Amino acid sequence: MSPADAFSTLPGAVVDGEMLLHFGDPMREQRRLIAGTAIAPLADRIVLEVSGEDRLTWLDSITSQSVARLRAGDSTELLVLDPQGRVEHAAAVFEDGATAWLIVDAADAPPLAAWLARMVFRSRVTVTLRESLLVVGFFAGGSVESTMSEAAASPNGTPP
Repeated sequence: MSPADAFSTLPGAVVDGEMLLHFGDPMREQRRLIAGTAIAPLADRIVLEVSGEDRLTWLDSITSQSVARLRAGDSTELLVLDPQGRVEHAAAVFEDGATAWLIVDAADAPPLAAWLARMVFRSRVTVTLRESLLVVGFFAGGSVESTMSEAAASPNGTPP
């Protein structure tokens, strides 16, 4: 059972295939999200862990975004482009000071992880697909922010 499956067993959960859609009242749920009093499991996202001392300069050299100067707590987005400039992969990036966490569309995560692994060459970088991590969305400033900050995975001391 994946972490996201736990949400699909809650009362009122409406599921389509493996995707949790809502809990019976999408409009009320949307208002609660905007107010910062609710969370939304993002089962359509998967996390890639990029660790190693060369991670930022390496990502900087193979993606569209300048990430070499990211500091702990910084986030941005990046693209992987083909030689003609077309987007092949997209990811949100969160740097915690020791690891760059890429948040990727679930369908694109395995191909992106494989491509990144092929690009390592001699760099001191490790790419790990972390399917066991659950990505959860919420709006900052509400009552769930402190709860989510406490519950968030922060293996290097900087919660996303």
